[in-house]
Amino acid sequence: MIISPLNLDPIVLAAHVAGILCLSRRIAYVQLSPQLTVVQTSSNFSTLLEMPDTAIIGQHISDLMWEFVGLEDTLREILHGRLPKLHLKMVNCTNEDGTTCYLTFLTTPLKPEKPDRGLLVLIEDVTEKGRLQQAIIQDRNELRLLKDRLLRVNDELHQLDQMKSLFMAMVAHDIRSPLGVISAYAELAQEQIKRGNTEILSEYFYKISGQTNRLNYLLSDLLDLDAIEKGQLTLRREKTDLVILLQEVANSLMAYFHNKNFQFELALLPSPCYIWIDRQKITRVFYNLLSNAYKYTPSDGRIRIHMAYQEENVIIQITDNGYGMNQDQLDQLFQPYFRTKEAHESKISGSGLGLHIVKTFVEAHGGSIQVSSQLGQGSTFTISLPIFAHE
Repeated sequence: MIISPLNLDPIVLAAHVAGILCLSRRIAYVQLSPQLTVVQTSSNFSTLLEMPDTAIIGQHISDLMWEFVGLEDTLREILHGRLPKLHLKMVNCTNEDGTTCYLTFLTTPLKPEKPDRGLLVLIEDVTEKGRLQQAIIQDRNELRLLKDRLLRVNDELHQLDQMKSLFMAMVAHDIRSPLGVISAYAELAQEQIKRGNTEILSEYFYKISGQTNRLNYLLSDLLDLDAIEKGQLTLRREKTDLVILLQEVANSLMAYFHNKNFQFELALLPSPCYIWIDRQKITRVFYNLLSNAYKYTPSDGRIRIHMAYQEENVIIQITDNGYGMNQDQLDQLFQPYFRTKEAHESKISGSGLGLHIVKTFVEAHGGSIQVSSQLGQGSTFTISLPIFAHE
């Protein structure tokens, strides 16, 4: 049995295919007159564009679809064959339910040689493709941002690693140096004791005591840093006269200030000035700041401590006219292990932990610390501490 081939009229076949595509809601069309008004549409036109199907015929294309506003001259150029087509790709539209859809508009002449036939606009719903492209773009952007963050973190970790290596070298030096002094004076003391010469021993013991205190402060910094990094910093608050505390810290350093012929000024509040603080930690805050002022101010310099009340806080300013810092140094000043280039080159002792610990101690008390400085003009550290009890 011979089956004859199924011969279909190409026009009928094309119409059939077009009907299937229209039924799938992925493609719709609209025919425009030479005056750019709607002549006819596909049956799914209003559904695809989510618009009422009443009074569509006869409307101007710009009134019907905002996508064509301002493109009227371009449409006339296509109509008269001076342009082949107008292709609007991935037009972002918002549905009535608030979701986003993507449409593509392709406008061509029905017959280029006959402008009176009008134009054909094919509308394709490419929402799935558009959402996929947007997702890819978003993922690519997020990956780019993640890459940038990882690069920054890697740089920070590399810098931190270098700073820690330098810190370990400085700690080894800072421990070895006082140990050497202690050992030397201990041997000298033994020799003098054997000779029965005890008059000079007090000077040796004073030197040994000073180096022991230096070691104690360094070890305290290391222990405090470990507690800070583990989140185990604790405060043992007690009622303290801050004026007396500042006087005691200043007196402990007065001999050093005299050695460099400093002009030292205390402008304190009347005693008492009671606040609830961890006395040991706040003592170390002021000792650290005054020690830095001593180390980074040349001989014949000036150091000033000023106190004042400000609302529910007490303000303490420590000012010197020393070497000062630039803005880049100020931005890094409270980071652990940071030391200025000048500090390294001048061989000024230090671990780079002091100011980081100072800031942590002050903030743990609910206070704040700020610094202002200019190269060659000195620095001012301003501490604000809340007054929990004031008599």
